[in-house]
Amino acid sequence: ESHFFGPLVVLDEPDGSLSLIDGQQRITSAVMLLCIIRDKISSFETDSVRVGEMLIPLASQVNALLYKPNMKATRFVPNYQIQEVFSQYILASPGAPDRKTLRKKGGGMSETEKRVTKELRTSYFRMNEKLDEWLQNNSEEVHEDDQKQQIYSLIGSLQNAFEVLTITVYT
Repeated sequence: ESHFFGPLVVLDEPDGSLSLIDGQQRITSAVMLLCIIRDKISSFETDSVRVGEMLIPLASQVNALLYKPNMKATRFVPNYQIQEVFSQYILASPGAPDRKTLRKKGGGMSETEKRVTKELRTSYFRMNEKLDEWLQNNSEEVHEDDQKQQIYSLIGSLQNAFEVLTITVYT
């Protein structure tokens, strides 16, 4: 079943890229969820899930959504106010030397960064908590393979079940 993500208004830039005019918060939330899923996958002993006879690498599936085909540049550039924090604390891959640890109260951030990222940090930790609750599925004993199956299903939904109305503004 599909989910209507809502309209996105984009500006068609001369270099072929698109600048998001309306829908930034929804896109930021979706990208943040993908990063949280990626981070959860990195905590597993292996990142592969068995689907039938095949082993599917979950991290590769998420990275294909986060990065352009060259796997160097991200598909998403955050709003200028949160760009540095989002890139260093959320978008950077786990284990990357420049990845910083996000803290609920903004430890390690300037007062300005704390102020402009308060809602972002709140959303990040809430999403993390909700993903963990969903993966535990009200079960006392949680198996990594079951969590991987759930994540595989969630990634599939994110890849295939979102309907977006894109409105392009040309200059």
